[in-house]
Amino acid sequence: MALQPDYLLSNSQGPPRPPANLPLVQTAWQRKWTVVAGVLAGLLLGGLYCQLSRPVYQATAQVLVLKKHPDIITGVDTRGAPVEDYVSTHQVLIKSPVIIDRAIAKGRLASLPSLAGQSDVTDWITRGLTVSRNKGPVGENNVLELSFRGKDANDCRVVLSAVLESYKDFLDETYKAMGDDTLKLIARARDDLQNDLDQKNAAYVEFAKQSPLPGKAKEGLELRLRRLDTIQAQRSALLLRRAKVQAQLEALETARTEKHSPETLVAMVSDFSGRSDSDELRREKPLTLQEQLLPLLMEEEKLRQSLGANHPDVQSVRTRIEAAREFFARPSPAWRAPAGAAQEPAAAAATVGRYVDYLKQKLNQIKIEEELHTTLFNAELAEARKLTSYAIQDEMLLARIASTQQLYDNDVKRLKEVRLIMDVGGYYPQTIAPPAAGRQVAPRPLLAMPVAAFLGLMCGLGGAYLAAARDKRFRSADEVPQQLGIPLVGTIPLFRPDGAAWRQLRSGEPAPDPMLCTHYRPRSLEAEAFRSLRTALYFSTLGQGRKVIEITSPGALDGKSTLAANLAVAIAQSGKRVVLVDADLRTPRVHKLFGLLPTSGLASVLAGTAEPQEAVQASGIDGLSVLPCGPLPANPAELLTSPAFKDLLELLREQSDFVIVDTPPLLEVTDASVVASRVDGVLLTLRLGKNGRPAAEAAAETLAAVGATLLGVVVNGTDRRSGPAGYRHGPYLDRPADRYPVAVAVNGTDAGRDTGDARASALDGSP
Repeated sequence: MALQPDYLLSNSQGPPRPPANLPLVQTAWQRKWTVVAGVLAGLLLGGLYCQLSRPVYQATAQVLVLKKHPDIITGVDTRGAPVEDYVSTHQVLIKSPVIIDRAIAKGRLASLPSLAGQSDVTDWITRGLTVSRNKGPVGENNVLELSFRGKDANDCRVVLSAVLESYKDFLDETYKAMGDDTLKLIARARDDLQNDLDQKNAAYVEFAKQSPLPGKAKEGLELRLRRLDTIQAQRSALLLRRAKVQAQLEALETARTEKHSPETLVAMVSDFSGRSDSDELRREKPLTLQEQLLPLLMEEEKLRQSLGANHPDVQSVRTRIEAAREFFARPSPAWRAPAGAAQEPAAAAATVGRYVDYLKQKLNQIKIEEELHTTLFNAELAEARKLTSYAIQDEMLLARIASTQQLYDNDVKRLKEVRLIMDVGGYYPQTIAPPAAGRQVAPRPLLAMPVAAFLGLMCGLGGAYLAAARDKRFRSADEVPQQLGIPLVGTIPLFRPDGAAWRQLRSGEPAPDPMLCTHYRPRSLEAEAFRSLRTALYFSTLGQGRKVIEITSPGALDGKSTLAANLAVAIAQSGKRVVLVDADLRTPRVHKLFGLLPTSGLASVLAGTAEPQEAVQASGIDGLSVLPCGPLPANPAELLTSPAFKDLLELLREQSDFVIVDTPPLLEVTDASVVASRVDGVLLTLRLGKNGRPAAEAAAETLAAVGATLLGVVVNGTDRRSGPAGYRHGPYLDRPADRYPVAVAVNGTDAGRDTGDARASALDGSP
């Protein structure tokens, strides 16, 4: 079928075409049998799979895994503790070899018919077992979904039940073993703490035996500290008294040295004596032997009873008692001056002397008291320091005992708690959907066949795409404009030589070539194809002054010379003046098509040995002249590039309506490229066949490189069924000429041509 412009395809009919903008769909349509074969192969393989595959069954179950919370017993609030994803752990635990091996041993799974003969039953069950976490509307929950696939429906149920029982037994045994181990550890820790506590108590007992105040070291230390405070206060009072007596003594000595009057000295003595008496009266309580010795004697008796008579502490107390007795055994002051008595100078001097002696005695007494208090203070300080060391050691020992006792009490408490929660802790797996007999899950024809068909379709499409990608030919004329981007202006069907012309040539009579179907059978399908091409050429050159048309092809044997001759005849039959130029100066054929002698031609004109009027010959067809090649030149490319060839084309353009130039193939020699740059337009003809696409693409690129005007592509040798629309069948083709006259009148003109050409002639203004 000739691919015409839109105005010539309004009545076209033929097989449906896929949309041009979907290359994959178009490829699938063009190679539909490959796709169909892929689908059929997929269905066949799917059927074989369903037929030959051994049935596979699957049993399922659901288990709710709950964690026991002994909060009520322990009293520990675990609501704020981090959330533990224990379900994932159980998901892995169920498929562990420990559970599977226990299930095989307890359930005797190795003897099942579907598992008989398996070398590794554990691996077989593990590969068939699936444990997944159930997902609800709000996400994952604590439900585990178990499934097992096998060859026997009942065996699947048995295996799944055995795995569940093994899983539950493992949890119970594991938690019980953990509880027993915990009890043992806590009991061992309790016993160790008990031993440690006993040792520390024994050490404290030994320490208490050596303590100065057994069991009351702290109280004894406090007593010593209070006594030290009392002695220190008394020492401070003695210091003040000594300072006062020393001041009085120094004052009297100074007055005597300065030789004051006796009355003055007596007055000073009276004043000092009065103050002393008032001070003695203001004392809270005089220091007596009983008050000083009684506490010491009581302390001595207490220490002697507890420590023994020869203990160092007892000896120290005795030393202090003897010092007190020695102090109080000394004589008391002998001075007591009469108050207010008048004294004679001699008596006054004696009185003052006695008072001075009194003060000195008093000062010695104070010094003795200070020494006694210092001795007592040092003794008490030494005892306090000793008791301090004992008290610190006592507190440390008691603290260690208390710490160990607390640890011991905690262990005892934990031991009681563990014993209480052993029955309420751990995990509780509850089967909420028990295993049932397995249902068949494979093969599933309702699923396998559509999948097989889809895979076959994909393979078919892939094969079609790969075949199209590797195919270097044009399978139909419709592919040419899509692949090259060049309009398709005509298709020429396959046709045979005219039999009568062939016989005429065989008899030796001169006649045009039998392949000139437009001359011998003007109403045939082939002639109509050339006239369609002629009409398309008219419309493509309308109003643009394109008269010189080159006919070329990518390679040899594409039928370009036959196309050029038939097109020239068809144009001449429309009443045009046409000159057919044979520019193939290497293997010319035009003169053979019209039975002419190549004595003179294009080569002669370009070489300057002949004039154009002499070289142009009549073809025997009205309106058609032929300029053959002439003698083959030695330099064809140089002749075609010469200015003479350009001048010749201009001359022929002026003397004719159309000039058809037949040239060599584009990809074999450069002659066609040289001519293409000097003509008004180029028609590229090609034949459908192997490796035609790369050659056509290369030819189109060559013409574009030289700046040629490519009018379109003519496909040669197509199927006869793809003739021009409206002329495939019917009474208008292949009728004898004597029954259907060729000459018709169009718009009152006897044009001697068919009605289809009359429309084209009217458009381009031809007579």
